[in-house]
Amino acid sequence: MLDIFRGSLQTINFVESTTKPPVAQVVVEVQNRNITLPENKATLTAFSIPEPPPGVEYDYEWILLSKQKNGEMENARNQTLSLTHLEEGTYQFQVTVTGGRPPGVHGVGLGNVTVLPRKQ
Repeated sequence: MLDIFRGSLQTINFVESTTKPPVAQVVVEVQNRNITLPENKATLTAFSIPEPPPGVEYDYEWILLSKQKNGEMENARNQTLSLTHLEEGTYQFQVTVTGGRPPGVHGVGLGNVTVLPRKQ
């Protein structure tokens, strides 16, 4: 027979956990684009796998990684990035995808736009 009254009294403190739930990884794919001058516009679209469930949206952030001096970016916080006034050269971009429901998602993808010289 176990006598539970003989043991010492212990105080148990409950501490709320401050650790965040893990973030789910998503695969982000971007199809590279080639254009030939005089065309100087292009779009890049980020595709996330898995796609967000109905009613959930992901957040997108595009940044230019290459050192191009000319060109304009529009909709840098959307799934599709619009580029205008591009000049000859290769433009490299990174898109970061975040958001979703807890635990949330995170993914990074790369995409290029290569602008070829005018055909002779």
